[in-house]
Amino acid sequence: MNKLLIRKFFKKQCNEEELQQVYAWLHDPKNNEEVTALLKNSWHRASDSKAQADTDMEKLRYRILEKLDLTENHQEVYDEEFSLQGTEKPIFEANPLTSENNDFKNPAAPVFKPKIGFSWLRVAAVIIILEIVAFAAYHYLGNAQETTAPAYTVKTTLDGQKYTLFLKDGSKVILNSNSSLRYSDDYGETSRDLILEGEAFFEVAENPEKPFRVTANNITTVALGTSFNIMANPQTNMFRASLATGKVKIWHEDEKDSAHLLVPGEELVFAGEQEGFNKTLFDFKERLSWKDGIIYFHESDLFEAVEVLEKWYGVEFEVLNPEKADTDYNNINGEFKNESLSNVLKVMSFAKGFTYSITGKKVVIKL
Repeated sequence: MNKLLIRKFFKKQCNEEELQQVYAWLHDPKNNEEVTALLKNSWHRASDSKAQADTDMEKLRYRILEKLDLTENHQEVYDEEFSLQGTEKPIFEANPLTSENNDFKNPAAPVFKPKIGFSWLRVAAVIIILEIVAFAAYHYLGNAQETTAPAYTVKTTLDGQKYTLFLKDGSKVILNSNSSLRYSDDYGETSRDLILEGEAFFEVAENPEKPFRVTANNITTVALGTSFNIMANPQTNMFRASLATGKVKIWHEDEKDSAHLLVPGEELVFAGEQEGFNKTLFDFKERLSWKDGIIYFHESDLFEAVEVLEKWYGVEFEVLNPEKADTDYNNINGEFKNESLSNVLKVMSFAKGFTYSITGKKVVIKL
Protein backbone atom coordinates (compact mmCIF):
# COMPACT_ATOMS: atom_id res chain seq x y z
CA MET A 1 0.00 0.00 0.00
CA ASN A 2 1.26 3.48 -0.89
CA LYS A 3 2.57 5.16 2.29
CA LEU A 4 1.46 8.60 1.15
CA LEU A 5 -2.07 7.29 0.73
CA ILE A 6 -2.02 5.83 4.25
CA ARG A 7 -0.82 9.18 5.58
CA LYS A 8 -3.69 10.95 3.82
CA PHE A 9 -6.11 8.41 5.30
CA PHE A 10 -4.83 8.99 8.83
CA LYS A 11 -5.11 12.76 8.31
CA LYS A 12 -8.67 12.44 6.90
CA GLN A 13 -7.63 13.97 3.56
CA CYS A 14 -8.61 11.10 1.23
CA ASN A 15 -11.16 11.60 -1.52
CA GLU A 16 -13.87 9.01 -2.17
CA GLU A 17 -11.75 6.98 -4.61
CA GLU A 18 -8.77 6.91 -2.24
CA LEU A 19 -10.96 5.82 0.67
CA GLN A 20 -12.22 2.89 -1.38
CA GLN A 21 -8.61 1.85 -2.10
CA VAL A 22 -7.70 1.92 1.60
CA TYR A 23 -10.80 0.00 2.70
CA ALA A 24 -10.26 -2.63 0.00
CA TRP A 25 -6.66 -3.04 1.16
CA LEU A 26 -7.66 -3.37 4.81
CA HIS A 27 -10.19 -6.11 4.13
CA ASP A 28 -8.05 -8.19 1.77
CA PRO A 29 -6.65 -11.21 3.75
CA LYS A 30 -3.56 -11.20 1.54
CA ASN A 31 -2.48 -7.95 3.20
CA ASN A 32 -2.55 -9.40 6.71
CA GLU A 33 1.18 -9.15 7.35
CA GLU A 34 1.50 -5.71 5.81
CA VAL A 35 -1.34 -4.35 7.97
CA THR A 36 0.25 -5.86 11.06
CA ALA A 37 3.65 -4.36 10.27
CA LEU A 38 2.14 -0.94 9.65
CA LEU A 39 0.36 -0.89 13.00
CA LYS A 40 3.37 -2.15 14.94
CA ASN A 41 5.56 0.46 13.29
CA SER A 42 3.07 3.22 14.12
CA TRP A 43 2.95 2.27 17.80
CA HIS A 44 6.72 1.90 18.07
CA ARG A 45 7.22 5.38 16.69
CA ALA A 46 4.58 6.74 19.01
CA SER A 47 6.34 5.23 22.03
CA ASP A 48 9.61 6.87 21.07
CA SER A 49 8.09 10.32 21.04
CA LYS A 50 5.47 10.22 23.83
CA ALA A 51 6.19 9.46 27.49
CA GLN A 52 2.57 8.61 28.06
CA ALA A 53 2.46 6.06 25.24
CA ASP A 54 2.35 3.10 27.63
CA THR A 55 -0.65 4.51 29.45
CA ASP A 56 -2.37 5.48 26.22
CA MET A 57 -1.73 2.05 24.75
CA GLU A 58 -3.13 0.33 27.82
CA LYS A 59 -6.32 2.38 27.67
CA LEU A 60 -6.67 1.77 23.96
CA ARG A 61 -6.02 -1.95 24.39
CA TYR A 62 -8.97 -2.42 26.70
CA ARG A 63 -11.21 -0.28 24.49
CA ILE A 64 -10.34 -2.48 21.53
CA LEU A 65 -10.87 -5.69 23.50
CA GLU A 66 -14.21 -4.42 24.69
CA LYS A 67 -15.27 -3.73 21.12
CA LEU A 68 -14.20 -7.22 20.12
CA ASP A 69 -15.82 -8.95 23.12
CA LEU A 70 -12.40 -10.05 24.46
CA THR A 71 -12.64 -8.62 27.96
CA GLU A 72 -11.89 -10.56 31.14
CA ASN A 73 -15.61 -11.02 31.73
CA HIS A 74 -15.75 -13.32 28.72
CA GLN A 75 -12.65 -15.40 29.44
CA GLU A 76 -14.54 -18.27 31.06
CA VAL A 77 -16.92 -18.47 28.12
CA TYR A 78 -14.03 -18.91 25.72
CA ASP A 79 -12.34 -21.44 28.01
CA GLU A 80 -15.51 -23.50 28.02
CA GLU A 81 -15.98 -23.13 24.26
CA PHE A 82 -12.57 -24.55 23.45
CA SER A 83 -12.87 -27.25 26.16
CA LEU A 84 -16.15 -28.56 24.72
CA GLN A 85 -14.60 -28.91 21.29
CA GLY A 86 -11.47 -30.62 22.55
CA THR A 87 -9.31 -27.96 20.96
CA GLU A 88 -6.07 -26.71 22.38
CA LYS A 89 -6.59 -23.19 23.63
CA PRO A 90 -4.81 -20.63 21.45
CA ILE A 91 -3.56 -17.78 23.56
CA PHE A 92 -2.00 -14.43 22.89
CA GLU A 93 -1.14 -11.39 24.94
CA ALA A 94 -4.00 -8.96 25.45
CA ASN A 95 -2.09 -6.39 23.45
CA PRO A 96 -2.23 -7.72 19.86
CA LEU A 97 -0.10 -4.88 18.52
CA THR A 98 3.14 -5.67 20.33
CA SER A 99 6.15 -7.72 19.34
CA GLU A 100 8.01 -9.89 21.84
CA ASN A 101 10.44 -7.10 22.71
CA ASN A 102 7.93 -4.28 22.61
CA ASP A 103 8.14 -1.86 25.55
CA PHE A 104 4.34 -1.75 25.57
CA LYS A 105 4.05 -5.38 26.69
CA ASN A 106 2.76 -5.72 30.22
CA PRO A 107 3.94 -9.02 31.77
CA ALA A 108 1.18 -8.81 34.35
CA ALA A 109 -1.55 -8.38 31.77
CA PRO A 110 -4.14 -11.18 31.61
CA VAL A 111 -4.07 -13.63 28.73
CA PHE A 112 -7.22 -13.81 26.61
CA LYS A 113 -8.53 -16.55 24.36
CA PRO A 114 -10.11 -15.60 21.04
CA LYS A 115 -13.25 -17.07 19.57
CA ILE A 116 -12.85 -19.77 16.94
CA GLY A 117 -12.32 -18.21 13.55
CA PHE A 118 -11.27 -14.91 15.09
CA SER A 119 -8.72 -13.36 12.71
CA TRP A 120 -6.01 -10.78 13.19
CA LEU A 121 -7.40 -8.99 10.13
CA ARG A 122 -10.59 -8.28 12.05
CA VAL A 123 -8.52 -6.74 14.84
CA ALA A 124 -6.50 -4.68 12.36
CA ALA A 125 -9.55 -3.36 10.55
CA VAL A 126 -11.34 -2.39 13.76
CA ILE A 127 -8.23 -0.78 15.20
CA ILE A 128 -7.54 1.27 12.10
CA ILE A 129 -11.07 2.39 11.42
CA LEU A 130 -12.14 3.07 15.01
CA GLU A 131 -8.93 4.01 16.82
CA ILE A 132 -5.80 4.53 14.78
CA VAL A 133 -7.17 7.50 12.82
CA ALA A 134 -7.48 9.39 16.10
CA PHE A 135 -4.48 8.06 18.03
CA ALA A 136 -1.71 7.25 15.55
CA ALA A 137 -2.42 10.30 13.41
CA TYR A 138 -1.76 12.48 16.45
CA HIS A 139 1.18 10.62 17.98
CA TYR A 140 2.97 9.40 14.86
CA LEU A 141 1.89 11.12 11.67
CA GLY A 142 1.26 14.42 13.40
CA ASN A 143 4.87 14.49 14.59
CA ALA A 144 6.20 13.53 11.18
CA GLN A 145 4.15 16.27 9.62
CA GLU A 146 5.71 18.90 11.85
CA THR A 147 9.20 18.10 10.60
CA THR A 148 8.92 16.70 7.08
CA ALA A 149 5.50 17.23 5.54
CA PRO A 150 3.92 20.68 5.85
CA ALA A 151 0.17 20.93 5.51
CA TYR A 152 -1.28 22.18 2.23
CA THR A 153 -4.16 24.41 1.25
CA VAL A 154 -6.09 23.60 -1.91
CA LYS A 155 -8.46 26.03 -3.63
CA THR A 156 -10.78 24.43 -6.19
CA THR A 157 -13.43 25.84 -8.53
CA LEU A 158 -16.20 23.99 -10.34
CA ASP A 159 -17.62 24.70 -13.79
CA GLY A 160 -19.18 28.15 -13.78
CA GLN A 161 -17.13 29.33 -10.77
CA LYS A 162 -14.22 31.75 -10.45
CA TYR A 163 -12.24 32.57 -7.34
CA THR A 164 -9.94 35.48 -6.40
CA LEU A 165 -7.25 34.70 -3.84
CA PHE A 166 -4.85 37.07 -2.06
CA LEU A 167 -1.74 35.26 -0.82
CA LYS A 168 0.26 36.12 2.29
CA ASP A 169 3.01 37.87 0.32
CA GLY A 170 0.54 40.24 -1.38
CA SER A 171 0.33 38.30 -4.63
CA LYS A 172 -3.09 37.94 -6.25
CA VAL A 173 -4.47 34.88 -8.03
CA ILE A 174 -7.66 34.70 -10.09
CA LEU A 175 -8.62 31.04 -10.49
CA ASN A 176 -10.73 30.19 -13.54
CA SER A 177 -13.53 27.64 -13.49
CA ASN A 178 -12.81 23.90 -13.12
CA SER A 179 -9.32 24.59 -11.75
CA SER A 180 -7.35 24.00 -8.56
CA LEU A 181 -4.40 25.67 -6.84
CA ARG A 182 -2.30 24.00 -4.14
CA TYR A 183 0.28 25.60 -1.84
CA SER A 184 1.82 24.88 1.56
CA ASP A 185 0.49 26.54 4.70
CA ASP A 186 3.93 28.07 5.27
CA TYR A 187 3.80 29.77 1.85
CA GLY A 188 5.89 32.93 1.79
CA GLU A 189 7.98 32.03 4.82
CA THR A 190 10.73 30.05 3.10
CA SER A 191 9.46 29.81 -0.48
CA ARG A 192 6.62 30.80 -2.81
CA ASP A 193 5.71 27.58 -4.63
CA LEU A 194 2.30 26.71 -6.05
CA ILE A 195 0.85 23.80 -8.05
CA LEU A 196 -1.85 24.54 -10.63
CA GLU A 197 -4.35 22.41 -12.52
CA GLY A 198 -6.55 24.34 -14.95
CA GLU A 199 -6.20 28.08 -15.53
CA ALA A 200 -5.23 31.04 -13.37
CA PHE A 201 -4.00 34.61 -13.70
CA PHE A 202 -1.20 35.66 -11.34
CA GLU A 203 -0.22 39.15 -10.18
CA VAL A 204 3.04 38.57 -8.35
CA ALA A 205 4.32 40.73 -5.51
CA GLU A 206 8.01 41.41 -6.02
CA ASN A 207 10.47 39.62 -3.73
CA PRO A 208 13.87 38.89 -5.32
CA GLU A 209 14.90 36.70 -2.38
CA LYS A 210 11.93 34.34 -2.83
CA PRO A 211 11.11 33.59 -6.47
CA PHE A 212 7.45 32.92 -7.25
CA ARG A 213 7.14 29.44 -8.77
CA VAL A 214 4.09 27.85 -10.38
CA THR A 215 4.26 24.19 -11.46
CA ALA A 216 1.68 22.78 -13.86
CA ASN A 217 1.91 19.61 -15.98
CA ASN A 218 5.56 19.18 -14.84
CA ILE A 219 6.40 22.64 -16.21
CA THR A 220 7.69 25.33 -13.85
CA THR A 221 7.18 29.08 -14.37
CA VAL A 222 9.35 31.40 -12.24
CA ALA A 223 8.72 35.11 -11.75
CA LEU A 224 9.72 37.94 -9.39
CA GLY A 225 7.36 40.89 -9.90
CA THR A 226 5.18 39.88 -12.82
CA SER A 227 1.66 39.24 -14.08
CA PHE A 228 0.95 36.24 -16.26
CA ASN A 229 -1.67 33.68 -17.20
CA ILE A 230 -1.24 29.88 -17.16
CA MET A 231 -3.59 27.32 -18.65
CA ALA A 232 -2.71 23.68 -17.97
CA ASN A 233 -4.86 20.67 -18.87
CA PRO A 234 -3.61 17.52 -17.07
CA GLN A 235 -5.76 15.26 -19.29
CA THR A 236 -4.25 16.43 -22.60
CA ASN A 237 -0.91 17.62 -21.12
CA MET A 238 -1.56 20.97 -22.82
CA PHE A 239 0.25 23.95 -21.24
CA ARG A 240 0.20 27.63 -22.14
CA ALA A 241 1.82 30.54 -20.30
CA SER A 242 0.99 34.10 -21.43
CA LEU A 243 3.03 37.00 -20.01
CA ALA A 244 1.30 40.34 -19.39
CA THR A 245 4.03 42.25 -17.51
CA GLY A 246 7.56 41.67 -16.24
CA LYS A 247 9.59 38.58 -17.09
CA VAL A 248 9.27 34.87 -16.51
CA LYS A 249 11.49 31.85 -16.96
CA ILE A 250 9.89 28.52 -17.90
CA TRP A 251 11.27 25.00 -18.12
CA HIS A 252 10.08 21.41 -18.26
CA GLU A 253 11.30 19.22 -15.39
CA ASP A 254 12.96 16.89 -17.93
CA GLU A 255 14.87 19.83 -19.48
CA LYS A 256 15.83 22.07 -16.56
CA ASP A 257 18.93 23.29 -18.39
CA SER A 258 16.85 24.58 -21.33
CA ALA A 259 14.80 27.42 -19.85
CA HIS A 260 12.65 29.74 -21.99
CA LEU A 261 12.38 33.47 -21.28
CA LEU A 262 9.27 35.49 -22.10
CA VAL A 263 8.70 39.24 -22.47
CA PRO A 264 5.25 40.91 -22.28
CA GLY A 265 2.98 39.90 -25.17
CA GLU A 266 4.67 36.52 -25.64
CA GLU A 267 3.28 33.14 -24.70
CA LEU A 268 4.84 29.70 -24.55
CA VAL A 269 2.79 26.68 -25.58
CA PHE A 270 3.61 23.04 -24.84
CA ALA A 271 1.40 20.50 -26.61
CA GLY A 272 3.28 17.28 -25.86
CA GLU A 273 6.71 15.68 -25.99
CA GLN A 274 6.82 15.48 -29.78
CA GLU A 275 5.85 19.10 -30.44
CA GLY A 276 7.86 20.55 -27.56
CA PHE A 277 7.63 24.27 -26.76
CA ASN A 278 6.43 26.91 -29.20
CA LYS A 279 6.78 30.64 -28.48
CA THR A 280 4.31 33.04 -30.14
CA LEU A 281 2.64 36.42 -29.63
CA PHE A 282 -0.87 36.57 -28.23
CA ASP A 283 -3.89 38.89 -28.19
CA PHE A 284 -4.27 40.33 -24.66
CA LYS A 285 -8.02 40.73 -24.94
CA GLU A 286 -8.58 37.21 -26.25
CA ARG A 287 -6.33 35.54 -23.70
CA LEU A 288 -6.95 37.58 -20.54
CA SER A 289 -10.51 38.93 -20.72
CA TRP A 290 -11.86 36.02 -18.67
CA LYS A 291 -10.29 37.39 -15.47
CA ASP A 292 -12.39 40.56 -15.82
CA GLY A 293 -15.64 38.64 -16.27
CA ILE A 294 -15.65 39.01 -20.05
CA ILE A 295 -16.28 36.24 -22.59
CA TYR A 296 -14.36 37.17 -25.72
CA PHE A 297 -14.58 35.28 -29.01
CA HIS A 298 -12.33 36.15 -31.94
CA GLU A 299 -12.69 33.98 -35.03
CA SER A 300 -13.44 31.02 -32.79
CA ASP A 301 -14.96 27.85 -34.20
CA LEU A 302 -18.25 26.61 -32.79
CA PHE A 303 -16.76 23.86 -30.64
CA GLU A 304 -14.18 26.22 -29.10
CA ALA A 305 -17.05 28.56 -28.21
CA VAL A 306 -19.12 25.70 -26.77
CA GLU A 307 -16.20 24.56 -24.59
CA VAL A 308 -15.82 28.07 -23.18
CA LEU A 309 -19.52 28.39 -22.46
CA GLU A 310 -19.68 24.98 -20.75
CA LYS A 311 -16.96 26.00 -18.30
CA TRP A 312 -18.25 29.55 -17.88
CA TYR A 313 -21.85 28.66 -17.06
CA GLY A 314 -21.48 25.10 -15.74
CA VAL A 315 -23.73 23.54 -18.40
CA GLU A 316 -23.52 20.69 -20.92
CA PHE A 317 -23.95 21.24 -24.66
CA GLU A 318 -25.16 18.88 -27.34
CA VAL A 319 -24.67 19.91 -30.97
CA LEU A 320 -27.03 18.31 -33.48
CA ASN A 321 -25.77 17.88 -37.06
CA PRO A 322 -22.17 18.69 -35.98
CA GLU A 323 -20.83 17.91 -39.47
CA LYS A 324 -22.15 21.31 -40.61
CA ALA A 325 -20.06 23.20 -38.07
CA ASP A 326 -16.82 23.22 -40.08
CA THR A 327 -18.30 24.97 -43.10
CA ASP A 328 -21.09 27.27 -41.89
CA TYR A 329 -20.64 28.03 -38.20
CA ASN A 330 -17.01 29.03 -37.66
CA ASN A 331 -15.48 32.51 -37.23
CA ILE A 332 -17.56 33.34 -34.18
CA ASN A 333 -16.86 36.83 -32.80
CA GLY A 334 -18.29 38.61 -29.81
CA GLU A 335 -17.67 40.19 -26.42
CA PHE A 336 -19.98 39.55 -23.46
CA LYS A 337 -19.54 41.00 -20.00
CA ASN A 338 -21.63 39.59 -17.16
CA GLU A 339 -24.27 38.38 -19.61
CA SER A 340 -26.64 35.47 -19.03
CA LEU A 341 -26.20 32.30 -21.08
CA SER A 342 -29.54 32.95 -22.76
CA ASN A 343 -28.42 36.39 -23.95
CA VAL A 344 -25.09 35.07 -25.22
CA LEU A 345 -26.79 32.29 -27.21
CA LYS A 346 -29.41 34.71 -28.52
CA VAL A 347 -26.71 36.91 -30.05
CA MET A 348 -24.68 33.98 -31.38
CA SER A 349 -27.70 32.22 -32.90
CA PHE A 350 -28.82 35.42 -34.63
CA ALA A 351 -25.36 35.95 -36.12
CA LYS A 352 -24.73 32.34 -37.20
CA GLY A 353 -28.27 31.12 -37.93
CA PHE A 354 -28.68 28.15 -35.58
CA THR A 355 -31.42 27.34 -33.08
CA TYR A 356 -31.02 26.34 -29.46
CA SER A 357 -32.92 25.24 -26.36
CA ILE A 358 -32.00 25.38 -22.68
CA THR A 359 -33.42 22.81 -20.26
CA GLY A 360 -31.90 23.04 -16.81
CA LYS A 361 -28.18 22.41 -17.22
CA LYS A 362 -28.57 20.97 -20.74
CA VAL A 363 -28.22 23.09 -23.89
CA VAL A 364 -29.04 21.72 -27.34
CA ILE A 365 -27.86 23.51 -30.49
CA LYS A 366 -29.35 22.52 -33.83
CA LEU A 367 -27.38 23.47 -36.92
